[in-house]
Amino acid sequence: MDKRSDIKQLFEEYKGCLRCPDLCTRRTKVVFGEGGINANLMIIGEPPGAYEDKVGFPLRGEAGSLLDEIFTPLGISRQYDVYITSMVLCRPSYDEDTDEGIKRKPRSPTRDELLACNPRLMQEIYIVDPKIILLLGERAATLVTRNTITKASDTVHYLEVPGKSIAKTLRYPAVVSWDPGKVARGSMVENPGTQLTQLKEAVSVAWSAAMSAKEFSKELTHESK
Repeated sequence: MDKRSDIKQLFEEYKGCLRCPDLCTRRTKVVFGEGGINANLMIIGEPPGAYEDKVGFPLRGEAGSLLDEIFTPLGISRQYDVYITSMVLCRPSYDEDTDEGIKRKPRSPTRDELLACNPRLMQEIYIVDPKIILLLGERAATLVTRNTITKASDTVHYLEVPGKSIAKTLRYPAVVSWDPGKVARGSMVENPGTQLTQLKEAVSVAWSAAMSAKEFSKELTHESK
C-alpha cells in the first residue's frame, strides 16, 4: 500500500466535501489530517475550532500550543512522529445576534454530521495504520466508550476499523483523555490542573506504547535478515 498516494487520494475526495449542508457553507477551510504518514501514534481530536478553520490544520491555536508543550520534553515531532486528525473535517458553528453584531459561535456536531464524516475517519485510520490511537475530548472518546473520560481514562480500549475485506475488522488499541483546547482555556468543569496532568500522562503512555511498537518492529526486521 502506498500510504502517501492513498492519503492524497482521500484528501482529494473530501477537500470539497458537500455532505453536510450547514458545515460546508460555513467553513473557511476543510481541516484534513496532517503529520507523519508512517507514525505509530495517531491522535484524533474534537471538531475544528475557529483557528483550525482559518489555517486548515487540526489541533492548532491554544490546543496546539499546549500539545506542543507536552510533545517537546518527550521528543515528539509533530511532523514525523504523530499523525493528527479530527472527528469531523469542518468547524460546526452557528450565528448569534449580539450587541456587537452577528457573531459566529461554536456548536457540537450533530449525529448526522458525525456519521457523514465517519467513513473518512475510518479510511484515514486504515491508511495510516498506527500502533496506538489517542482520543482527545468527550466526542472523540465516544468512538470507543460510553463512559466519561474520568471513568475511561485508566483503561486501554479498542477501536474497530473496517478492513478492505467485508469479513475483516482491524482493532487498534486506544487511550482517551481530555480535549487540550478546553484544558488550555481552563474551561473544564473539574479542576483544570488535574486534567492537564492526566492529559500529559495520556500522551506519555501513548507515546511509550508507540515507541515500544517501533522498537519491536526493528527487532523483527533485524531477526529476519
